[in-house]
Amino acid sequence: MTINELNASERVLKPLIDRALLKSVELVFRTCSAYKTNPQEPDFVASLSLGFTRDLFDILRLLFPHFNLSVTGVYCHQRPIVDIGESKSPEIGDLLLVYRERNNGIDRLNSLLLQAKTSNKQTLQVSSSERHQLKLYEQWPKFTYCRAGKLNGTTRDILPKTINDGSQYLLIDTDPMTNGLMGLNETFPMGVLLQTKL
Repeated sequence: MTINELNASERVLKPLIDRALLKSVELVFRTCSAYKTNPQEPDFVASLSLGFTRDLFDILRLLFPHFNLSVTGVYCHQRPIVDIGESKSPEIGDLLLVYRERNNGIDRLNSLLLQAKTSNKQTLQVSSSERHQLKLYEQWPKFTYCRAGKLNGTTRDILPKTINDGSQYLLIDTDPMTNGLMGLNETFPMGVLLQTKL
């Protein structure tokens, strides 16, 4: 699938994806309400991993039926941890989305690694205790897996060593009165970070 094919379908694709994200958020609020708990970041990540990836697959199959594709979500909250040479080691992310397309026996893969944070703003104030995570996503220093099962001790050197589209901060608004559940302009239930502040 090319960017031109995606762009040609954007008018239909974007509202379907927005609806699937909203469905994921609403499920978290309904489930937590039933259990009389407050929604937490891991609840939203789990809902994305379990439900949204299935919905995204269905949307892509509907709009692009001639493609042999799959979509997978990997809930990786708090594991694996990576050593980047700082005093604190960051988690690699909270959710890994993987897209696979097979054409003539050849697989093409693309992925998006998301680090989830709760916020009711479209910017994120990164505290000093979280700067190690920001360094990972901004600079991609060479790292070694730890607390990663069979990957423990494995080293990775990711390129490019800069901010890129493959790793993003995901902001989740946990207040249903201010987020996109109400349909108000300039509100969102979840979205990719536009700007960070130190």
